[in-house]
Amino acid sequence: HGRAFVVHSPSKFEKEVMPKYFPRMKHFASFQRQLNLYNFKRIGGTGPDRGSYCHALFWKEHPQLVHKMKRTKIKGLFKYSSNHKQQQANKKKKNAPTAAAATSSFSSTTSIEERLKTATVQSSLSSTTTEDKKNT
Repeated sequence: HGRAFVVHSPSKFEKEVMPKYFPRMKHFASFQRQLNLYNFKRIGGTGPDRGSYCHALFWKEHPQLVHKMKRTKIKGLFKYSSNHKQQQANKKKKNAPTAAAATSSFSSTTSIEERLKTATVQSSLSSTTTEDKKNT
């Protein structure tokens, strides 16, 4: 009927067909994953099409329809998109330190212990100045 295909010998398909038409894929499982991402469905049951793959836009009589197939985007792989550099630049601008943070006495390499010591000294200084003001 020209609306589905089946791979009768996955090992032979992997050795002979994939290197020629899908050179970036090394294993049949990778090919199957791509079929799933393009929304091909595997036909189950007991009929003659059992184990074949079909898609609404995959018709032998209408090869132009395959151009309308869309690959499902995988969540978490945005870094491989063409505008990755722009996204990273926007993220840096968004996370840029404020003026108050820029004048902070802590650098990114300051250890936690040093920060605690500084905070303790600063708080004791501010409490003594407050007490001095009350006493005068």
